[in-house]
Amino acid sequence: AINDFNTANGTKVAVTALTASVDATAKQDVFYFPTKVTTAPDVTIGGTAVAFGAGDSIVLGSGYTFNSGALSTGNNAALEVFFVKSANGTQVVIESNAVGSATTVAGADGTITSSNETAVINLVGVTADHLSFNNGVVSYV
Repeated sequence: AINDFNTANGTKVAVTALTASVDATAKQDVFYFPTKVTTAPDVTIGGTAVAFGAGDSIVLGSGYTFNSGALSTGNNAALEVFFVKSANGTQVVIESNAVGSATTVAGADGTITSSNETAVINLVGVTADHLSFNNGVVSYV
């Protein structure tokens, strides 16, 4: 169904499963995980060709709460999403369980170095002030 959608909307929208690092396209990109986030499928969007930008989004699904604080401010009773500055952009840190941020470690430059209970999406060249989180969707604004 995803391939059919992409074929039918080839000049407008691209829907892509996040299973490996990818580049965005010139279209409006919609990225999603093909299965529930349960481990650490760390990926990078952008970097070599087209970066995550205007009109692009990442669908995480319902059940997540946005935490605008540091990883250390995590709520152990909620699945959370954080935006963390990294050496080359912003990382979208998605907990796979409600205490995931407690075990996630960031280096001195902010880059996540260990993330056994989170998925990390590195958005190369994107600053957190260009991102929003609403209704389970991370969008470039």
